[in-house]
Amino acid sequence: VVYDVSFDEEFYSQIQIPISDWTNAYTTQDGSSSYDKLKYDRQATNIHECNGQPEYQDTYITNVTRALIVPGATSISYNIGGNVYYHAAKIYQRIYGSTIHYKEICDLPWALTPDRVLSDGLVFSNNENIDKLILLLGASQGKRNKGEPGYNDLGVYQIEVDRNSGSVTSRQSNFMGLRGNDHNTQIAFRNSLIPPLGTTSELFSNQFNLAKSETGRIFLYLEGIAGNQDGGGLFISNDTGSNWQKVSDVVQFGEYKDEGCLKYSNGTLYLAIKNRGLYYAEDRDNDTAWNFDKLEQFVSAEQVEVKKWNINHGYKQIYVFGRMTGDRFNKIYRADINSIGEFLTWQEIAGNIPSVRSLRINPNPLHENELWIATSGQGVIIYEHDGNPVNTGSQTILPIAYELSQNFPNPFNPNTKIYFSLPRESIITLKVFDVAGREVTTLLSDENFNAGTHTINFNGDELSSGVYFYRIEVINSGKTIFSQSKKMLLLK
Repeated sequence: VVYDVSFDEEFYSQIQIPISDWTNAYTTQDGSSSYDKLKYDRQATNIHECNGQPEYQDTYITNVTRALIVPGATSISYNIGGNVYYHAAKIYQRIYGSTIHYKEICDLPWALTPDRVLSDGLVFSNNENIDKLILLLGASQGKRNKGEPGYNDLGVYQIEVDRNSGSVTSRQSNFMGLRGNDHNTQIAFRNSLIPPLGTTSELFSNQFNLAKSETGRIFLYLEGIAGNQDGGGLFISNDTGSNWQKVSDVVQFGEYKDEGCLKYSNGTLYLAIKNRGLYYAEDRDNDTAWNFDKLEQFVSAEQVEVKKWNINHGYKQIYVFGRMTGDRFNKIYRADINSIGEFLTWQEIAGNIPSVRSLRINPNPLHENELWIATSGQGVIIYEHDGNPVNTGSQTILPIAYELSQNFPNPFNPNTKIYFSLPRESIITLKVFDVAGREVTTLLSDENFNAGTHTINFNGDELSSGVYFYRIEVINSGKTIFSQSKKMLLLK
């Protein structure tokens, strides 16, 4: 089981591969299109350094969940996770040279606390000597929330390591908002589930909760507690993790905020949510309210990877592991995003990989047509496409039935989007009614649409607050062959 694939994004020398219940593997490129055989960090490693036990020879790091390669310092990384046998969260500084040396980072408030694991993390290099880690601490034996008795230490931490002196400082992040007085943010965080990623019952969780922008802003998505609408959602930090503020529930109001995977790319944040689908939003800078668009083709998404092309300037390539309408199991899909943010044709590239833990596009410009797929049980699979964007000549994945989807956002004020899917070219009528059944407006009147998924904008600026209904009719030879209605709520 492979948790992730970590690339050196500046010099492209090493590729690290954290492996569940084993160790950390790595490979290097020999200057050609091939890679060296995998090597493993298994040597004289003291996995009990922080509690003063004697060093164990010929042992290994257990359950490395992430390899955080320091920007600009390819010889140094921080490998985080947990000790699968002793249920303790672990951080190791990994130094790569003629030999590989691991040093456990101690002096942490939870270093000896049982039932802890580091599930996700990011690393920044403040200068040539100080490394700053943003880490997500969870429980090793199942999802927990900070409000649960005995788990007040869970959450986001900032760890600074001085490479020269070896000194370590640690502090827990503030979820009272960027101004220190946002009570709603604190409540949302306490009612969120912090993921495990290390041992026993949920050994193979596949969440990626943290992402960062090119300018250093950090994004955190957390799952909510079922039945509690205040929990979970998207949080942002503008000061490298010191203070956090909630900016969005992401999903439609009233829906459960399930497990998620974040990816930031060139001004846009993409979010795959299990049993919900794929969401995206433009970076709102310092705004405290974000609105996400949903890509209606996906009914569930567990992994997302996005990268801007070097050879096709202005275009992005995107990969999603999830289910489209009509799929019975998860597949990997690929598409391109053009320069104005439109998703082009989706192409299925793999439908026989049962469990994907991460998707990573090789950052090396000479190998940017490679997608590295970390799996459970099948190691790492490298998918290599032909280097050209997916075009309209590729196989188009069409809906298998007529469908009217729920508008988004809902509730709305005053704008919302209405989605419908057509398995074939059709004539459409789309109208809006009030609760008394009176027609409010006609959005489409006997208009022809090609097969596919379509979006119609609706503006309720002239209407009063309340419940409205929208209804679609599909006409064939003068007869209605499909009709469906949905309810929406306008709140001003």
